[in-house]
Amino acid sequence: MDDNKDYIDEIINGIQLKSAGGDPPGDTDGHTDGSDEYRTDEYTDEYTDGSLPDEFSENYEYDIPEPPDPEQYEQYEEYMDVPPIGERPPRPKREVPENVKKRRRMPSRRKSKFSFAIVCIMLVIGASVVLSMYLISMGQEYLGSGKSSSEVRVTVPKGATVVQIAEMLRDKEIIKSVKMFQLFSKLKKADGDYKAGDHFIRPNMSYDLMIDKLSENPEDDTSSLTFPEGKDLYSMAKLLEDSGYIASADTFIEAFNSGEYLTNDYKFTELFNMGEKDDKRFYNMEGYFFPDTYMFFDNLNLQETDTVYSYICEKIYTNFDNKINALRSKIDACDYTLDEIITMASVVQLEAPFPKDMKQVADVFYNRLTKPEGIGREVGMLESDPTKGYGSVIQRHIKQSANSDAIVEAYNTYLSAGLPPGPICNPGLEAIDATLDALLDTEESPFYYFCANIDTQVTLFAATYEEHLENLDKIAKERAETTAQDS
Repeated sequence: MDDNKDYIDEIINGIQLKSAGGDPPGDTDGHTDGSDEYRTDEYTDEYTDGSLPDEFSENYEYDIPEPPDPEQYEQYEEYMDVPPIGERPPRPKREVPENVKKRRRMPSRRKSKFSFAIVCIMLVIGASVVLSMYLISMGQEYLGSGKSSSEVRVTVPKGATVVQIAEMLRDKEIIKSVKMFQLFSKLKKADGDYKAGDHFIRPNMSYDLMIDKLSENPEDDTSSLTFPEGKDLYSMAKLLEDSGYIASADTFIEAFNSGEYLTNDYKFTELFNMGEKDDKRFYNMEGYFFPDTYMFFDNLNLQETDTVYSYICEKIYTNFDNKINALRSKIDACDYTLDEIITMASVVQLEAPFPKDMKQVADVFYNRLTKPEGIGREVGMLESDPTKGYGSVIQRHIKQSANSDAIVEAYNTYLSAGLPPGPICNPGLEAIDATLDALLDTEESPFYYFCANIDTQVTLFAATYEEHLENLDKIAKERAETTAQDS
């Protein structure tokens, strides 16, 4: 096999030399005419008889091995001058010129410009949106958009600066920005024009109108009206009528009871619950006309009924809201609704002979209501004289119907168990606070009865009815002695 390969290689090399103009191997005589004389004797004999060696025959089968199969690689290692696959060294990485590397990493200039433009556009859009939202919020703040229409009393001290007035308005949640108020006050040249005294400002006023109102003289167009504690709603409305602020007490009560001007802007409405006796309630808003001194504008146009009623009702609701919010933590800690608390406070207001006794009086009624077994009762009954007296108020102003007598009876706590359907008067802050303290007091009171000597302003409390009768005799003797001395 090796001899044949060498022989073929020799012939191929001879052909290459001949095409290049050289002598073929074995042409020792230098003949180039193609005659047989150039061959050696060994080959001349073979050619002269007209035969060729077997390796030059067309039918000669060369013993050349096939390419090795990878799976049989070890069988052909003798034919290949390469190491086995497992022993081959790793192919060297192609060397890339440094300048080519840099060129590939650098983004195109056009792409960089496009990305930069996109970023700039996004920044401009974002800044525009933020600026627009800020300007819109500032515009709404200036105009008072979305704010409460309820009036808030603002008392400007004598010599108050613009900053002090602006901070006062902010603290009362009328404005949000002290700096903005200062700015517009300066633009209107109103610094130094603000008048000391009580002003009534609505949060939904614009800054411009607010500055004008605070610059007006409050004494020129307002006057005060005081409503005492313990008066029923009709008495309060009658006082407004007699003072010339409304044309009719009856029509005002209709507007006040309807809740037409009672909006969700007032926080106390979250606690507002009439209970389950609405069908026997007389005045819906009895107890919610907070007794206090109010400032009203003079010379109200009584023909503009809706405007006048809205103005007065909003003042009353706002005052009640402010007073109740101060007690909100106590109210939230109770298991009673706001309406039940105001109802009990109205009883305490009329029953307690003196403010100092209000808490103990509230204890007495809660004992009667929640622990009737202490005095041999099966159901809790207040047995309060003022609740019986409220029946006469109902009878004077109720429109007679088939339900009239049932309403009067429901308020009489000598006949009806539990609390009356609603408050029987408009209690003051002391009575409401004392009622809450009695509810939250963890120390139980033993008392179920009380009586007072009006002359000495001393209230006597008793745990049993027998003790109560003794206290009544004691007070009767004291008063008799006082009468004898005076005579």
